[in-house]
Amino acid sequence: GSFGPQTASLGESSIQELKAYPNPTSGGLNVSYSSVESSDVALRLIDMTGRVLIDENASAREGQNNETLDLSGFPAGSYVLQVVQGSSVDYLRIVKQ
Repeated sequence: GSFGPQTASLGESSIQELKAYPNPTSGGLNVSYSSVESSDVALRLIDMTGRVLIDENASAREGQNNETLDLSGFPAGSYVLQVVQGSSVDYLRIVKQ
């Protein structure tokens, strides 16, 4: 395959219905998503300077998936949750109180 910038339309994304709650959160963050296939998924929490604060790997199964991230050790502010599955990348803005 090519290594250039890749864009995926919603129809091609293997991650669907990505949600994170409670948002804003004071600590625990539940991440739920639906996957069209069983494969490895990377969950990353990135601060506004681009630093990766959490980098967790999970094994997604076909259908609904749930993961929990602990944000209690991080300062209040805005973060980005990045979920990567294969060539699909999805983002959610997370607010830590």
